[in-house]
Amino acid sequence: MHILVINSGSSSIKFAVYELDSFILQIEGFVECIGFDTSAIIWKKSGSRFEKTLKVNNHEDGLSSIIDLLKECDLAYNIKGIGHRVVHGGKFFSESTVVDERVIKLIEACIPLAPLHNPHNIAGILACQKIFVGIPNVVVFDTAFASTMPIEAKNYAIPRKIRDEYAIQRYGFHGTSHRYVSTEARRILSESGRKNGRLITLHLGNGCSASAILDGKCVDTTMGFTPLEGLMMGTRSGDIDPSIFSYLNEQHDMSVQDVYEMLNKDCGLLGVSGKSSDMRQLKSLAADGHVDSAIAIDMFVYRLCQKIAALTVALGGLDALVFTGGIGENDTDLRRKTIAKLPFLDVDIDSARNQAQQIFLSSEDKETAVMIVPTNEEKAIALETSEKI
Repeated sequence: MHILVINSGSSSIKFAVYELDSFILQIEGFVECIGFDTSAIIWKKSGSRFEKTLKVNNHEDGLSSIIDLLKECDLAYNIKGIGHRVVHGGKFFSESTVVDERVIKLIEACIPLAPLHNPHNIAGILACQKIFVGIPNVVVFDTAFASTMPIEAKNYAIPRKIRDEYAIQRYGFHGTSHRYVSTEARRILSESGRKNGRLITLHLGNGCSASAILDGKCVDTTMGFTPLEGLMMGTRSGDIDPSIFSYLNEQHDMSVQDVYEMLNKDCGLLGVSGKSSDMRQLKSLAADGHVDSAIAIDMFVYRLCQKIAALTVALGGLDALVFTGGIGENDTDLRRKTIAKLPFLDVDIDSARNQAQQIFLSSEDKETAVMIVPTNEEKAIALETSEKI
């Protein structure tokens, strides 16, 4: 028996199939350019990559093409359950949930909180219900993991009437990744005889967030009402004075939407460097003397360290600092620069271990561990789906 994982975006669908008992990956891939003249399905199986061009008009077509592929691979007839990534569960969902009519309506009610994501997530669910009749669908929410934050971390300092009436609070995102990585890190620490109660997980990629996790529960995180809050990212600004909105609107005729688009798509590493949102390219440019690329990297590290220090307050100390995501797992220099700015946390990084990208990066004599734990959101969704069906 197998679990099918679906992650529906605006013009793409990512998919993966895991064996139910062992959670060994059977196949993974994505359908791209849905609704465009030329679409394609790309997949990996048994270490090989394949690609096929096809016409995909909508998400139902996309899922049909995925099913056709799974039939060819003899994986379509023993699907036990289907897990879906859903970005926003609002105040309604604090854990993964089996889909029924009520659940669909509540996800729809959260569309104003995630208008670019939830509609496409719903489209994927509805298409699966139509194609896989009778097979349970489970929704796994990006926001669920951070729902355990205490009031002082969750609330904004705004009137209670506004908070309650418009559901304005800090929700947090990347929860599926933070849950999976922290669970793996705690297991590894326990097996190594180390303390594992107080963790900070650093999900660093094009989108970036950090979470403080106490005994397996999220007690604070950097993203807030939307994924814009918090760390400097590939194209997102992260924390910014909200009065900049009114200033640009009133003094420079930029609409609120214009400013919002800029802060999400033209800022961060891209905005500061003026060149790229890709940390690898910025490192190369900085090495060649491009000043703004070097500044972008330094700002990224500085703001990351600020948040690590702040999250330590939520934990009352630190047992492990865990790097994950494309940048976190692969950027040796960024990890070194980050740890160099945190001597007050009594953390260090062993150069040889860091270069080799070992699980434990810190010296043996340090009580606070520095680790790399690769994230795997699709596997995390499969695991949570298996618990609900």
